[in-house]
Amino acid sequence: MAVSLTSRKPYTVSGGELASGDGKTKPYTENQMILYKDGRKIEMTSYMINDNNFLKLRDVMQLINIGVTYDEATGNIGIDTSIAYDSIS
Repeated sequence: MAVSLTSRKPYTVSGGELASGDGKTKPYTENQMILYKDGRKIEMTSYMINDNNFLKLRDVMQLINIGVTYDEATGNIGIDTSIAYDSIS
């Protein structure tokens, strides 16, 4: 199984991806996952948790060059498609 990222195409919901977790720490296994960005093969580190592969948000946002921020005081993550990943300090 591989993930395919296509520029300028909307996300297709697969179901369950927005479900809340239980807040408990889970054991994980670190893996190398194959992704395709606009048809180009890329390997990224992923984390297998409960038979699901997870990628770090910052790794994906850097790959597709979308701004992402984190507000430590509120615990909020911000994704801003109008700015580049590298423009965030």
